[in-house]
Amino acid sequence: MPAAAAILMLAFAASRLTGLARGIAVGFAFGTSPELDAYLAANRVADLIYQIAIGGAVGAAFIPVFSTYLTANDRAGAWRLLSTLMTISVIALAPICLVIGILAEDVMRVAGGFDDDQRRLAAELLRPQLLSPIFFAIGTFATSALNTRGAFLVPSLAPSLYNLGIIFGALALAPFIGIRGLAIGAAIGALLYAGIQIPSLRVFGPIGRPVLDLTHAGVRQVGRLMAPRVLGLAVSQINFVVIIILASPLPGAIAALDYAWLLMMLPLGLFAMAIANALFPSIAEQAARAEWSAVGASVRSALSAVLYLVLPAALGLALLAEPIVATLLERGAFVEGSARLTATALRFYALGLVGQSIVEIVARGFYARQDTRRPVIVATLAVAVNVALAFPLREALGHGGLALALSLSSVAEAIGLIVLARHRMPGVVSGKLVASLARVLVGIIAMGGMAALLPGAIAWHGHADSEIDRIARLLILVAGGGATYLVATILARAREPIWLAHRLRARMR
Repeated sequence: MPAAAAILMLAFAASRLTGLARGIAVGFAFGTSPELDAYLAANRVADLIYQIAIGGAVGAAFIPVFSTYLTANDRAGAWRLLSTLMTISVIALAPICLVIGILAEDVMRVAGGFDDDQRRLAAELLRPQLLSPIFFAIGTFATSALNTRGAFLVPSLAPSLYNLGIIFGALALAPFIGIRGLAIGAAIGALLYAGIQIPSLRVFGPIGRPVLDLTHAGVRQVGRLMAPRVLGLAVSQINFVVIIILASPLPGAIAALDYAWLLMMLPLGLFAMAIANALFPSIAEQAARAEWSAVGASVRSALSAVLYLVLPAALGLALLAEPIVATLLERGAFVEGSARLTATALRFYALGLVGQSIVEIVARGFYARQDTRRPVIVATLAVAVNVALAFPLREALGHGGLALALSLSSVAEAIGLIVLARHRMPGVVSGKLVASLARVLVGIIAMGGMAALLPGAIAWHGHADSEIDRIARLLILVAGGGATYLVATILARAREPIWLAHRLRARMR
């Protein structure tokens, strides 16, 4: 129904907007302070536990198995599978989080190059956040189960509640207990993330009755599928560990990199991740029928659409880094120096936006073929690139070098997946994709030419203007660049605007 589809789209956009609001609230309260660096390092450790243990592996392993039980109308078997996996995740994570909480100071000594006071603060901020991996594990299984059944609204609201928990910590708790309010807010947000979804699980079975059926065939099958994906996630998290360790001696660097990553995630999430999530069910069905040419064609179409959207976004982030950061974040404790640090990181992150987007799309093609081994190998090589580049680039460019190293590793990962995809998914790389990129290049050149005519506007820093002036001038720059790009690509006969319009119309039906 159109109304339901519209609500889902609004909920997805809300998760991105509340993420931005979270950054604004945190920036207003803490800027790029050493206390915020300590919080973000602790938050990364908690997230690392979740990502390695559960993370994105659930979607690649749990959903295909769970859907087979629902397709066979075996609701009892589906519920035992879901409940057992949720129970196992809690049993496995609880002692891990307890031990890390006891050894928090030693963990933060390894995870960051802080002085003694900052390390003790990071350890204190880590302990309440160690509840988050458990709540996120429960919430992730709930999201996957509900999405498999076709229920998207409640799961799509869950990330917004997590963001609201942190916003509550920044605005309501921090004035009284300082940076500790953020740690408590993050734990509250994780609880809300799981809590909003649990009541909806009644459709599968009785809530509050954990099951531990280790003999369940589906449990063993999920375990086999998750193993390589978990390894891949563990390898990919090394990137962020390296950033934390190398950025921690640089004042404000961790915070600036985090703000910049949040801003880069807006186009990555709205364009690449959204299209990738919409693509996966259809190519999984094509792969199940062994329609490999159709899989390749679907991935190519999605890849063309994503590149059409993210290439101008990457150029816009690079050219307008200072106005974007100043307009969105520069207020309260987030001062001009914080804005400069964040804008530098954002420019270098923007260089990797295209690579990150390609990985989102092409990796889905491998997962549809139940091939998690090749993406893991490519991700491992990309991590090696990041680690090798991070040290020299930090010396040359400071925290911007760390962002550049991650961007270059993303490009390397994208190239590796594309090379492998040529053999696994016929038709992904073809003359049609090259022609599409050529038309996009026409739009990029036109957009860059328009920017060259406004050098003063591009170099503008909004701290001297009123709030309304900042927003108005940024909107004019973004709208002007976007309109120039759209007109130029339409004149070049780009097909992506029509493809995207058809997809949007189909989702609204």
